Amino acid sequence: MVCISNRKETLLSLEEQTKSRLSPVVIPFQPYKPSELEEILLQRARDALGPDTRDKSVLTQLAQRARGDARVAIQGLRQAALAVESAGSGKVTGNVLRKVLPDSRETRKEELLSRLPYHQRLIYELAHKNAPITTTELRRIYTTCCDVKGI
Repeated sequence: MVCISNRKETLLSLEEQTKSRLSPVVIPFQPYKPSELEEILLQRARDALGPDTRDKSVLTQLAQRARGDARVAIQGLRQAALAVESAGSGKVTGNVLRKVLPDSRETRKEELLSRLPYHQRLIYELAHKNAPITTTELRRIYTTCCDVKGI
């Protein structure tokens, strides 16, 4: 059996009996290097965009901003191409990237936060909103918030 996940936590969340029966072998995959992402983006751009609509330096910027995540890079290229198309301009430029793409760290953070269970996300949001905060104070605010919401 081969199981693939992009989260280490998946294996940790399995029950002990399941883990012992599966005897999993974890094979980590390293993030893409910027040069590898650039090659992926170049191929996608060749397949999807006209020759006068792309600039190699923009693909380089996009590959660097993706920080090893091919999904972020490809989605960024897609968003930039859609922005250019809807604006009626002809070329994906660095200005287009800055306008349509959030920082990849923010994108990744939002993705990770969206996967958290409700109470974990609430604790994160309360800690972030009230930073710096002690754990004692965070627990008090969290408890009060839960009482107010009736959860």
